[in-house]
Amino acid sequence: MKVLPQERMFALCDAIVQSGREYSLRQRSPVPLMYAYYDTEYLGAAHGISAILQMLMSVPDYLLTRPDVSRDVKTTLDFLTSLQQANGNYPCAMDELGGRRPEPEELIHWCHGAPEMKKEMDKAEHPRNPKNCCQQPNRRHRLLSLPRERVQHHHHQQQLQQEQQQHRASFRDSRAVAVV
Repeated sequence: MKVLPQERMFALCDAIVQSGREYSLRQRSPVPLMYAYYDTEYLGAAHGISAILQMLMSVPDYLLTRPDVSRDVKTTLDFLTSLQQANGNYPCAMDELGGRRPEPEELIHWCHGAPEMKKEMDKAEHPRNPKNCCQQPNRRHRLLSLPRERVQHHHHQQQLQQEQQQHRASFRDSRAVAVV
C-alpha cells in the first residue's frame, strides 16, 4: 500500500531540497543543504540536517532520478562525516564547531551526536543510493569511545527514567481502579 504516489513524494522532497539550498545560500553555509530549527542549525536526528538527509535517502529512487540532489546530499554527508570528534561523537549544532562541550556535558542521544549518525551513514551505503556516498569510510565507522564510567552512567540514567515511568504508570493505574 502506498500512502502517497511517487510524484507527490518527489515533489515534497524537491521542496525540502529547494528550501535547504536557499537557506544555505542565504547563510553562506559550507554545505549545499542546510536547515535551521528555531534559529539553530542542528545536525542530529530529531530536528537537524541528519534527519532531513535520512528522509531524502529513504524515498525510493529519489536520489537516482535527481543527480544534482544526490551530489548535494553526498557533499553534505561528507561534511557531516568530517565533523566526527576524536572520541567518535558529533557536535549537536553548527554553532558548536568552534569548540567542544566539556565531556560531562556532551550529548550522546539518538537525537544529538553519534548514535543516529551511524544509522545515517549506513543508509548512505544502501544499494539504492549512489555508490561511494561517503568518501571517508575510516571516519564513518569509528566507534564512539567515551570513558566506560560515562557510558555506564548514561545507561544507569536511562534505566532510572524507565523505572520512574513504569512507577508513574502503575500509580495512575492504581488510582483509576480506586476511583471506579
